[in-house]
This record gives sequence, structure tokens and C-alpha cells, in this order.
Amino acid sequence: MSQRPPSSAPSQEPPLSEWLGGLPSSLLVDIITRGCAIVPGFLTYVEQRRVQSTHGDVAAGERALAALPRVDVAWDDLPWNHRPGVSFYSDDIRQTLEPLMSAAEERPQPGLLTLIEQAISSISLAFKDMAPYYDEEGEVYSLVEELSEILKRAAAACADEMDAADRVALADWIWDGASNLGDYTPVGLRASAFAEALGVEGREHLRALTQAAGSEDSWRMREAIEDFAVLDRDPDAVIAVFGGDLGSAGACWNVVTPLVAIGRTDLATEYARRGLEFEPDQRRIPVASYFQLADFLTDEALKRGDIDEALWALGRAVHAMPSERTYTKLRDLALAHDRWEDLRPETEAWMEAQAPDGWILALIDEDRVDEAWKLAPAQRKWLEGRGQWDHVLAVCGRKHPAEVLTHYRRLIDDDLSETGRHRYERAAERLIQLREFSDMAGRHDAFVDYLRLVWEGARRRPLCKEIFTASGLSPTVG
Repeated sequence: MSQRPPSSAPSQEPPLSEWLGGLPSSLLVDIITRGCAIVPGFLTYVEQRRVQSTHGDVAAGERALAALPRVDVAWDDLPWNHRPGVSFYSDDIRQTLEPLMSAAEERPQPGLLTLIEQAISSISLAFKDMAPYYDEEGEVYSLVEELSEILKRAAAACADEMDAADRVALADWIWDGASNLGDYTPVGLRASAFAEALGVEGREHLRALTQAAGSEDSWRMREAIEDFAVLDRDPDAVIAVFGGDLGSAGACWNVVTPLVAIGRTDLATEYARRGLEFEPDQRRIPVASYFQLADFLTDEALKRGDIDEALWALGRAVHAMPSERTYTKLRDLALAHDRWEDLRPETEAWMEAQAPDGWILALIDEDRVDEAWKLAPAQRKWLEGRGQWDHVLAVCGRKHPAEVLTHYRRLIDDDLSETGRHRYERAAERLIQLREFSDMAGRHDAFVDYLRLVWEGARRRPLCKEIFTASGLSPTVG
């Protein structure tokens, strides 16, 4: 008699933590002991937890730091195809530093800050010269960024517990340690990010270090001048240091964030307005400046309930940088407050004249497909460059199937002008779309004839024929 297979019904077992909590202490100890003997990583974790419970978070952090996995610098001598990746390193480091990282987040104290600083320095310096080769996915950099954010949060949380020595030590590390990490120096490790933790003692010590350096470290001097403008909460210094001549939207945006950081949102709003009043000059003004200024000013205006200013800010963004993004934000806010009919004629005319490719996408978003298709063929190259031409054809083909057929054939011919799996797969996707629109336009026979020509061209491309067949594009099926 055959044995019944085990039931596949969902397990009714209690959660693991609940089960472990109900075990006799002797059995629990046995499980943990055996786990430590079998899994080295679990043994390390248990030992760290033992130190943490008996000697405190700082002692556990010191132990974790001492166990930090080393990077073998001999990697540089290995052939490129024998160099190990860094995933193992970032995973190991997270596990090793878990007691330190969790303690800094949950129970921040001054003694942990130095340990986190040492961890950041050790990891960064180990990969300082190897970054381009071993960290292509940015895993180690992400780890350093995570530790940096933990450091900033922990420093702010325990600022009131720090004495003068703690503050001076933090200033020393910001000056000597955080500034020498090469490609792995996190952008957020600036003195201005540690205003509360530095306090008066740390700030003045950092000022003395800066003055002693003089002009020998010009880039650090520039950073220090910017940081002190924020640390001193001096709006005039912030505007002078970050804004320069304030002669562009970009320069005005540069002062907005630091002014907000020192609690002067009123001045930041004033300079955001000033920045949006500049006429666009593509040679000087980054596109992002208008987006950022408009978003900031809109958010602040809406907090105050000032719809007029919010609409003005978004309207300026459309004027300076017309795109479907700026247009959509203005339209949506105006519709929400019943103001769109007043703004619509001028805004739409401006979009069509200054950003026709963006206007086509906006029209499609509004389901105004007939209007979009009238403009689309003339903007084909721009839309192709933005990777949107296929989207436009797919949407407009629903209403104008016969008119998109030639465009699909041109794309497919281009795909098949060279070899490669990616090109064959893309051609197959477009052929499927072409078949659908050919049927909608009553031109199925023309599609079959075209498909036979395509197959004839692919007779010496077995991979192409394999992909077409798998996609249901056999010439005998059509």
C-alpha cells in the first residue's frame, strides 16, 4: 500500500520566536550552543551580544570594529578576471557591525560616535584606490553612506550628552578623517551637518584648524567657509558664500537650502522668487534650478494657502523649462483650484511652440490622441531620442492604425540592419504590434507579405528565426 504524501496545507505552527520562548532553558541553551558550533557567523553574533549585555554597547562596538573584515590589497596584482567582487565584503561588514549600528540607532551615546567614525574611515580607506575596479555596483559606497547617516542621527540624538572633549574629537575627525576618504567621502559629512553635536567648542576648534591651514588646502578652506556660514547661523554670510553674484536662477537656488537650514525660510522664499524671475539662459542655468526653485516655492506657498504664488511659481517653471513634467504640475494644481481655464490657452500655446515633443506626451496623457498624432511625425527624431517614439506609436495606433504601419516597418528594418539578440527581440515585439495594427486597418495580407520578406532576410540568422518562431511570428502563420 502506497504511503500518502505529506500534506501541502499551510503550517499551523506558532511563530519561531513564540516557540523558542516556550522552550525549557536547557533545550534553548543546547540549540544555541549547537548553532554556535555549526555556524561561525552565529557564534560571532552571540559573542558580540554577550559582550554587549555584560560590558555595554561601547565594548560590543569595539569588538565589532576589531573583527572588521580586511580587504586584501593584493587584489591589484590579480588578473582582472580573477578579482573577487565586493558583495561578500559589504554583507560581512553589515553583519559584523550590526551591534554597533543598532546600538547607535537605538541607544545613541557619545562613546559610539568615535567607533562609527573609525568604521567609516576603515572601510573607505580600504577601497579608496580600488573603487573603480571593485565597486561597480556601489555596494560599498552605499554601506559608507548608511554608516554616515547613522553617525549624523546618533550625533544629533546625543548632542546634549557630549562634553567639550567629545565635541573637539568630532571636529578633529571631520577635519582630518572625513576629508581624506577619496572617492568614498560621503557628501553629507560636512561640519554643517553636525551643528548641534559640535556645539561652541567643536565649532571654534574647527575654526582654529581652518585658520591654521590657511590657503594650503584651498578646497577644504572653501568648504569650511560655507560650513561656518551655516554653523554661525549668519544669513548674510550664507548669501555671500553660497550665492556669489546672485546673477542666475542657479545661484539663487544655491542659497535656498542653507537658508532653510539656519531657520530663515522667509529669506529662502524671497531668493526663490528672485531666482524664478530670471529669464532662462541655457549657457548658464542648469535645468534643475528652475525645477527646484519652483517646487520649493510651490510647497511653501501651499503651506501658507497662497494658491496665486504657487501657480505663479509653476507657471514660471513652464516658461523657463517647458516639458510635460512642468506642464502637468501646473495643470493639476490649477484644475484642483478651478483656475485652469484662465491659464490653459497661453500655457498650451507655449508648450506647442517651445516643447512640441513634451507637448505630444502631455496630450497623450490627457487622452487627446488625435491632436498628439497630428504633431508626432514631425517630432519623430526627438521622441526617438527620448525613448518615447514606440509609446507614441502604440497609443496613437489605436485610433490611427493605418498611419503607424510605415513607421513600425522603418523601426523593424532598422532593428534588423544589425545582428544581436536584443535587436531580434525588439524587432519581434514591434512585429507583433505591427500585426495587430495591420489587422485593425484591414491590411493583414500586407503584413504577411512583409513578414515573409523579413524571414527571407533572416535566413542566415538562426537566432533571429528562433526568436521569431517563439514569438508566434512564423511566415506560415503570419
